[in-house]
Amino acid sequence: MPDDTIRAMALSWSAALLLVPNATVIEYVGGNIRPLWIGPIFYLRLWIENHGAGRAEQVQVFASKLYKKDVNGRPFPVADFEPMNLRWSNARDLNNPEIFALGISPGFGKHCDLCSISDPANPTDHPNFPNYTNQCVGTLQLEVVPSGDRNRLRPDDYIVEVRVGAANARPVTACVRINIKGPWSSEPATMFREHLGVEIVQCPVKT
Repeated sequence: MPDDTIRAMALSWSAALLLVPNATVIEYVGGNIRPLWIGPIFYLRLWIENHGAGRAEQVQVFASKLYKKDVNGRPFPVADFEPMNLRWSNARDLNNPEIFALGISPGFGKHCDLCSISDPANPTDHPNFPNYTNQCVGTLQLEVVPSGDRNRLRPDDYIVEVRVGAANARPVTACVRINIKGPWSSEPATMFREHLGVEIVQCPVKT
């Protein structure tokens, strides 16, 4: 049973975007690694911190809902979004991502990858979006890649509902707004100020 003395997790937005200037997108062909593209990628990360009294065990971060705003600014659920866990950051093996963190001690935290956004020159980010070839497309860092590019975020205003849980703590829920405007800059300050909006927001009221 969850221990009420462990006040679950506190979810907060990491202060800055992480830029990987020479990220390599690869694929496996016949057991061999083949590079598909090399270039800069931004990672949007959540900082998951334990503010409880005890160690949280088997911690997971679950993307439970995806909303998109309509022309009047009202969020509506994306019907074909497939809820699943997000990946913890800094995995040593990209084909075997860390989904359940073994534990987070009181007063400590851990980064979780929410979304990546790369230079539009990256052809793997626009497999079926010919109308967005010169714009940024976000990629949700889900546990597995769903069919039909349902992990892709074309330029628009989104809200991702995230639930953080542990084997011995009650889950907490927070919502993250991701506003992808389309243009790209390899300068983090310019990207964050002009082309990409990210903030923790109030979750939409369920109807």
